[in-house]
Amino acid sequence: MLVGKPSPPHVVTTQVSPTGRTEYVPNGVRLSSPSLTTEAFFGDEAMSRTVVHRRSETTWTLVRQDEVTHVRLSAGSTCIGCVEILGPPLTTYLVVLDADRMGVWIKTSSAEKLLFRSSSRIASITVSDVSREIAYLTETGELVVFSTAANQELLRLAAGEVVG
Repeated sequence: MLVGKPSPPHVVTTQVSPTGRTEYVPNGVRLSSPSLTTEAFFGDEAMSRTVVHRRSETTWTLVRQDEVTHVRLSAGSTCIGCVEILGPPLTTYLVVLDADRMGVWIKTSSAEKLLFRSSSRIASITVSDVSREIAYLTETGELVVFSTAANQELLRLAAGEVVG
């Protein structure tokens, strides 16, 4: 089932899935099929030749230009999308929320790195398709924007006030 479709830069497509869930799909495309238990993410303009496809509950395939790699995730973790991080070399990573919903990792088939740990469980998280940023909302109501390029938080809002 097609949940989103390619859209112009900076536009977010909103559709309701057959399960009744609202899906917010940024510039790339996300395909999902509950009956096949599969999903895939397609990169944005800059990552136009990138496809990430779930092969099983714990294995994802990352296709980038002429390279195909398989990335294994820990049980209970969730792939959120993919991000390119400038090197050298330029590397495409899966962005993964760990099983306790507090740690966010970047992973390839041969490397993994903890980007950050949240102060409380993450309720909602997304990877920007336009920049190298991750935004998330915690169960306690904090809104955080993290830059993978700068490897630091850019913004933290708690109870409507800027914290950092």
